[in-house]
Amino acid sequence: MHRIPTRAWAPAAAVAATLAAGCGSSPAPAGSTAPASGTAAPAATTSSTGGAAVATSTAGAAPGATAASLPCSGAPVEGTVTGGSGTARVTGVAAASHESAGYDRFVIRLSAAPTSYRVIPQGTPDFFEDASGRPVTLEGTAGVRISLQGVAGTPAYAGPTDLHPGLAQLREARQTGALEGVVSWGLGLAGPGCVRVMAPAAAAPTQLVVDVASH
Repeated sequence: MHRIPTRAWAPAAAVAATLAAGCGSSPAPAGSTAPASGTAAPAATTSSTGGAAVATSTAGAAPGATAASLPCSGAPVEGTVTGGSGTARVTGVAAASHESAGYDRFVIRLSAAPTSYRVIPQGTPDFFEDASGRPVTLEGTAGVRISLQGVAGTPAYAGPTDLHPGLAQLREARQTGALEGVVSWGLGLAGPGCVRVMAPAAAAPTQLVVDVASH
């Protein structure tokens, strides 16, 4: 699996406490080390509708404190997934703010492992729908293009496909395609996105996690 080296950022704070929507702790990101343990995680509240969830941290940084920087990369991240069968389905999506840790998070939850994935930061919030080629412009000034290969279209994902969480960096998340075993999502960002990717695995919970630096 091809790994993209991460930019030299300071270590992040511990990943925030588990959220009911699936935006909780995750395996170490591809190409980086796991965050150090022992740091108290911020509390969070979660709301959910029809398979999607938006969570906002309720614990900000202490007065005078500076939010931690996210160890991340502005380069594309992609790879294959051991155990991917080509029969995975999207079961839910979620967005969350982890302000005191310096990032916003987007999660795609899956019923099984996909065969591969690709996450590509881009300088505009402009995308194209996979089937029609119709241009789509999301909220914000930059974006991240996400694709998952080996994801069955039947039965189709029935949850919300256009989220507007209005977070510090993550302004919109929209499904831009579900065609011929490939599911695509676009993220609209308030500014250029430095991302940390936690790849799907065959073991449950199977999910793709994309963290976008907000500081």
